[in-house]
Amino acid sequence: MIRSGDYKLLLDLIKGFRNGFVYGCKVRAPHALLMTLLWSRGPIDEMAQKIFKAIRIHAMNLAKTAFTVKLVIGLLAKLQGAALPWHTAAAGAIAGGLFWSENNPVNVQVLLYLLSRVLSALAFVYMEKNQVKAPSNAFRIYAATIWAAIIFLFYNYPQTLQTSLASSMNYIYLESSKYDSLRNLLLVNSEKTI
Repeated sequence: MIRSGDYKLLLDLIKGFRNGFVYGCKVRAPHALLMTLLWSRGPIDEMAQKIFKAIRIHAMNLAKTAFTVKLVIGLLAKLQGAALPWHTAAAGAIAGGLFWSENNPVNVQVLLYLLSRVLSALAFVYMEKNQVKAPSNAFRIYAATIWAAIIFLFYNYPQTLQTSLASSMNYIYLESSKYDSLRNLLLVNSEKTI
């Protein structure tokens, strides 16, 4: 049995790095495999490299983030005698700036995922702090607002959307208007437009 004692921070750093890496692999591997098989073409070795690169980026970023967050929180708590709420924000800012600032498909997807959850959580924090009760149709309003914004942006400012989102919306909303036979209406996409 491991007795942490004076080594608790060091052991927490090791375990945080390990768990970040494992989770990154678990999350990114099926996603990278599926997206590559569905949307990529080329030699198998190039597709495999693409998959492993995405897994490595995600897993290492999560591992380094966990290590850094735990290190910064632990060091600041030792310096100030206790963990304070601002330590977590500082740790997150340092890790985010160090490990998630490269503009690549993995980081963009993770940041978009986090942004949506942060905005949602902040709305709940606001409601809790101000004792605001959500109306019974709050989720309907939320869904309508999000879809109004995305459809408006797609049709009017598509260049502002993240590439994979714009591509999927193009496939669903624009390419669905291109057909000239029953075959390319129901079975395949066509470049021709009626």
